[in-house]
Parts: sequence; structure tokens; C-alpha cells
Amino acid sequence: MKNYLIILCVLIFGYSFSQTTCDKASDMVATIEKFHCEPRLIDSSFSELFCDILLKKVDGHGLFLSEEDVNLIKETSYKLSSDIEQNECSFFNSFSGIISDRINSVKLYLFKLENEAFDLIQNDSITIDRGNYFVKSNHLEKRWRKWLQYLTINKVEDRRFEKLQIDSVYREVLALEQCRINSYFINNSLEKKVSDWYLTALANTYDPHTTYFSNDVKENFDDQLSNEHYTFGFELNRTERGQLEVSAVIPGGAAWNSNKINEGAILNAVIINDVLNDFSCIGYGEAMSILNNNSAEEGSFIFETENGVRDTIKLVKTKISAQENIVQSFIIKDSLRTLGYIYLPSFYTGENNFGIPTEGCSADISRELIRLKKEGIEGLIIDLRGNGGGHMLEAINLVGIFINYGTLGIIDNRDEKSSLIKDMNRGLIYDGPLTVMIDEYSASASEFFAVTMQDYNRAVIVGAKSYGKSTAQTVLPIEAHKYASPSQMSEEPLGFVKVTVSRFYRVNGDTYQRSGVIPDIAFPSFFDEVEIGERAVPNALLAKHIDRETYFSSYHSVPREELTSKFLDKSKDSEYNRLIKNLAKSYAEYRGLKTFSLDINAENKLEDNYLKGLDDYYSFEHTVLFEVNNPSYLTGYSNHLNNKEEMNATVMEDIANDQEIIQAYLITKDLINIKNNK
Repeated sequence: MKNYLIILCVLIFGYSFSQTTCDKASDMVATIEKFHCEPRLIDSSFSELFCDILLKKVDGHGLFLSEEDVNLIKETSYKLSSDIEQNECSFFNSFSGIISDRINSVKLYLFKLENEAFDLIQNDSITIDRGNYFVKSNHLEKRWRKWLQYLTINKVEDRRFEKLQIDSVYREVLALEQCRINSYFINNSLEKKVSDWYLTALANTYDPHTTYFSNDVKENFDDQLSNEHYTFGFELNRTERGQLEVSAVIPGGAAWNSNKINEGAILNAVIINDVLNDFSCIGYGEAMSILNNNSAEEGSFIFETENGVRDTIKLVKTKISAQENIVQSFIIKDSLRTLGYIYLPSFYTGENNFGIPTEGCSADISRELIRLKKEGIEGLIIDLRGNGGGHMLEAINLVGIFINYGTLGIIDNRDEKSSLIKDMNRGLIYDGPLTVMIDEYSASASEFFAVTMQDYNRAVIVGAKSYGKSTAQTVLPIEAHKYASPSQMSEEPLGFVKVTVSRFYRVNGDTYQRSGVIPDIAFPSFFDEVEIGERAVPNALLAKHIDRETYFSSYHSVPREELTSKFLDKSKDSEYNRLIKNLAKSYAEYRGLKTFSLDINAENKLEDNYLKGLDDYYSFEHTVLFEVNNPSYLTGYSNHLNNKEEMNATVMEDIANDQEIIQAYLITKDLINIKNNK
């Protein structure tokens, strides 16, 4: 009798949990369809796209689900529309049952392998094609043996182990995979994880920036900028493989000021107080406990980028204040010219103790420009590389610093007449020569700023084609569709959804959605041979033009042809440019590799070429053309945020040796000379 009661309780709990998830899904979809600027119809093509997104989130490496499972999930996904409309759970119940069973089966299989000898699989290979490759159910165990051997071989090569030690490395790899499964799936509530996957994939199907937030994730999202404790300045979340990934870099923090850490980097380990803490397999809570410990005042962090590059970065905890100027500016000069350089990784804003927005990055940059002008700068470089956006109002305000007044662009919301975005404040702070640097990861607000500077002939835009995101989002309770205004809600929301609510357009009605901002002068890029950004994402909104009469004029001019000609003349025999072009080619070939040999002695020429290209890149000796200094008002200080002198010196050294900043510097000097000779 007791066993029946246990089974009954489990069934009731499972039903209750799945029903709550499906209730959330129905509410979330209703809210998205009410507020999204271009909601998709939930039809067969929606279901197919949803499945692709879900499978990549759940089992990107094809280690848990079989080909038969995937076919069943895809077949059942066509019931999604009726599930949402009728508030039913047929798809979610089927999906959650399959994935839960498979994860538990894998856990048991890996436990079984603990007591078996490790035998190398001979003359075989493994195919890894994120979310697109799955094997038959009777081949899943062999798939895991291949995966473990693949990881073992890579680790052996990294450590230069002898063959006799392969078995011990394999045991280490096996234990790590078991630990990741336990810490990511089991210890953190598998039911909640499956629910979050489902709701997030459902939201992402509308577009990549529409997404679901559970209450705890929303709280972390809101608390990224804190002035109550010291922090290393970045947020973490877990990938589907259980790795700790940087999800946000906090403005003004140590990570921000290092100029080296971007979202998506994997944190492998950290050395604090001479103790190495391996983060490859610990829970999120344990990781945050180590980082937030009062004794952890500084640390050496070992990060791995998307490109497989490992870097050790020393960070010192800082106390972040929303009222503090957290923009970094420097003076770069040679014997003839003095320029200002400002690095802005995101468009942030501050809040006071009542949650009311206060001055953000535009006000900080205004103050910094006044100080830089007192230094006698003849030109200015604003570096937006890696700037993923932020508060659009800050981008609008920043534009106003550099132009007198006028129409900046167009915003189009659903069911409303498009509106003009204007700079209503006459006057400007800086009207001198200006260069704006962008790259493939400059997105949203940074693209709006760059393209408006381009339209007004206010700046020369240099770098690589940007990300291509010209949409804006807002965060709403998932039940928001029930109310005229979310503020009318009295009960605690069951969750939140970030919804794409509007599109932005250039002042002439064109868009940079998907296409990105095209620089006036293009630098060779690491990513020239691969697709990056919205254009590479199948669920991204399509580009379109809007017809809206606008008026704007600019008294500025940019000598683009002359600047481009001078740039090409100087760079035609550039060893660095050849190096980057070769590296871009080798990276594209390596990234396109889907099948890998499991032979421990096999050569991977594509990988070898890529790694050699990286070695050449990091060992390239730059010619130092200018010196980098803090502005004079910071003389005697390490920087605004009281970081140690070592950190500030490292940042200035990086600026002096950054080839793209060097190129931007030379272009800005040409711009000054051309304007002075007119």
C-alpha cells in the first residue's frame, strides 16, 4: 500500500508541474501575440523551427536523444498549436518524458562504465553537428564511448601525456561528464530545467531576442548592476553541457575595465589566494559562493572563448555604483597629434534607490569629453567593438552630443503609426574629427549610434560589418495579456517574457536588420569567412524598408573616398592584414569541420592550421606608433574605479598594441589632416 501511495504522489506532482508549465506557455504566447511587433502564426513551419531550437538547447551534441526520439518529438510538435489554444499538454508531456528518461539512462550507463576497462575504438570517427546529428537508439551507448574517447584524446594532446597514461585521463573525463550531468540536470531539478527549455524555445521561435525568464532569472537580470557589494563584474549561467558561461559583463566592473571579457566566454577555473578552483564541474551556487567570498579580493581567471582560445585574466574586485562615472577614456598621442580614445562595451543607464532611471553612459561620456577637450585633443575615437547594445535612449542621447539637432531615425511599433526619433536639444559638446569602431558583435543600440553618425556624415565608421539587430525589447509578466497595463497586476507573476516590441530604421527608412551597419572602411576580420549575427540565425526577423517622410540635414562631410584610398595604400602590403586573412580562412575551415577522427595519432590539418594561425596572431609584433596615457585629471590614480595600477597599465598596453586601434588612429590622423588642409 505504501508503494502505491508513493507512485500516486509522484504522478500527482508530475501532472501538477507539467500543467503549470503548460499554463505558463498559454499565457506567455498570449502576451507575446498581444505585444510582439510581428508575431508568427503557430503553424507547421513554426513547429519545425521550434523543434530545431529546442533540440539545440537540450542536446546539441546528440548524446541523450536518439534518432527515433527526435522523430517522435518532431511529429508530436505539430500538436503545439492545439496545445496552446486549448491549454493542453500533449507535446510537453511527451517531450519531458522522453528527455527525462534519456538523461537518467545516460547517468546509469556512465555509472556502469566506471567498472569497465577503457578500450580505444580503432579506425573510427565522431560526427558533431550542433542539434542536427543523432544516432539510432541502439547506437547511443557507442556514441557515448566515442564522445568520451574524443574528449580523452583532446585532453591527452593538450597535456602531452604518454600512451600508458591514457586510461587515467579517460577516468578523469568520465568523472567530469558524470559530475556535469549531476550538477546541471539532477541537482538543479530536472523538471524545472525541462520546463525552462520548453518555455524558452517557445519564446525564441518568435525571434532570437524574445525569451522566457523564470522569476529567479528575472531577479538576476534586474540585479546585474549592484552598488551594495564588491564584485568581479560578470554574471554566469550554465550551458547545456553544464559549463559556466559569462552571460553579462557589468558596466564599470573589473571584467568591463579589463577590455578582455565578453559574453559567451567559458570560465574553466580561477586561482584565488594561491588556490586553484576548478569550475569545470561545480554547481552554480558553489561557484558564486567562491567568487562572492569576502576573502576573494582578486583572482586569476582562466577563460575559454568560442574560438577555443584560452586566456588567463587577472581581476580585482571593485564596488560598482550607478552614480559613478564608469566610462574609460585615454589620451593617445605621438609627436604631432593628440587624440582621445573612449571604450564603451554597452549602453548602460543608472537607477536611484527608488528604481528611477538616472544618468547613464551618455552623461558619463559628456563629462569625459569636456575633460578630454581640456587636454587639447584634435580627434576622437569611440570604440564600440563587442558592444551588444543596451538602453536605446542612451544611444539617442549619445548621438545628441555630436550633432546639433534633428531626426535621427524611425521607430515602428505594432498597431501604431511609426514615430520619428529626434534629438530635440540644440547644441552639441564635441564637433571635431570622429572615428567610430565597430565589429561583428556591435549590435542594437551601438548600431543605431554608428549608423546615425554615418547618415549625418558626422563620423567615419571603421571595422567590420556589425551584428544586424535593429529591434527593441521590453520585459513583461507572462500574464500581461490579461490586463490593460501590467501595473494593474496584484499577484506575483508566474514568470516573465522579454518581447520584441518595435523595429528601428535609419532616417531614410532603410534598416540594418540582418544586413548590419556597413563600415566606411572595412578592416580584415577573424570572421570574414563565416556568417555572424542576425543573418546567420533562422528565427531572426527579416529586413524590410519603411516609407516615412523625414527631414534632416548635416553640415558635416566625411571624405570617405580619400580616406579609403589612403587606408588601402598603407595596408596593401600589411603583414598583419595577410595574417588575419589567412586566420579567417583557417578558422572557417576548422569551424566547418563536423567529423573528427578518434585515432590518437591522427593528424587534423584543419585544426593544426587554425592553431598555427592563432599562434602567429598572438606572437605578431606590432609597431608602437603612439603612447597611451590617462587624462591629466587622473594623474596619480590607477583609474576611476580604484583598480590597481597593474590593471590600468595592462589596459593601456593593450590599446597601444591593438592593431585595429592603430588603424583607427591612422585614419583619424588622415581625417584631421584632410580637414585642416581644406
